[in-house]
Amino acid sequence: MLKLNNTLLNKPIISLRTGHKIAITKEAILNPHNLKIEGFYCDVLGDKKTQILLFQDIREINRKGFVVNDHDSLSDHEDLIRLKEIIEIDYSIIGKPVVTTSGEKIGKVTEYSVDIDSLFI
Repeated sequence: MLKLNNTLLNKPIISLRTGHKIAITKEAILNPHNLKIEGFYCDVLGDKKTQILLFQDIREINRKGFVVNDHDSLSDHEDLIRLKEIIEIDYSIIGKPVVTTSGEKIGKVTEYSVDIDSLFI
C-alpha cells in the first residue's frame, strides 16, 4: 500500500510490550542510493534526546502509528555504524526540481509516495 510521506511523520511509536507511546517520528532518513527510507529520527517522550527507529525494527505501521517491540527498538545515531554515511549525507527529496525527460522544469517535489511494506519511494 502507498502512503504520502507526510502521513508517516509526527506519528506515535507504540511499544508492543507496554502498549504506551514511547516516541514520535519527526523526519525520515532517506538513502539517496536506492531511495529507501532506512529509518526515522524520533523524539523520545520524557527525554530531550533524539533517537533513530530503523526500518527493520518496525513491526507494523497502522492508522495509530508505528508499532515496535519496546524502547530498545530505538537507537542512538552514534551506534549505527552501517548508516553513518547515509546520516551524514542528510539527503532529502523535498524541494528537488522535477524535470521531464525532455529537460523541461515543471516544479519542485513537495511530497512523495512510500510503499509501506518496503519503505521504498
